[in-house]
Amino acid sequence: MVTSLKESKPKAIKEHICSYCGKLIIKGETYNNAFYVDGNDIWQWKSHISCQDLVNKFASREYQCLDRDEPVGENEFYESCNLFCRENICEKCEKWDNNNNECLEDKAYCLDKIKHSVLKGDK
Repeated sequence: MVTSLKESKPKAIKEHICSYCGKLIIKGETYNNAFYVDGNDIWQWKSHISCQDLVNKFASREYQCLDRDEPVGENEFYESCNLFCRENICEKCEKWDNNNNECLEDKAYCLDKIKHSVLKGDK
């Protein structure tokens, strides 16, 4: 069972990589920093505040894209974003190819558009 040992929201004194989206957490940015334990395994998890907010939203009753009782890793984050994007954003996007049912840009989710769509009411 995964247990949280410590969670904090420090300001980055150097660059880090977000454990959810894989993008850069820039120096000076406030981010989530957590330590977890599962049996003999201990690990650190760093994430953008907005990525954690998105995970919380996706696990809410409103969206139900994630199982709130299960740990969310990079793969689960990607799959939830991809599913949300395909169901709610892609067909309205200028980079969406209706003929081939795929994104012309990167064939993956557009995280900024998802965050804007899901979190815009929270800002």
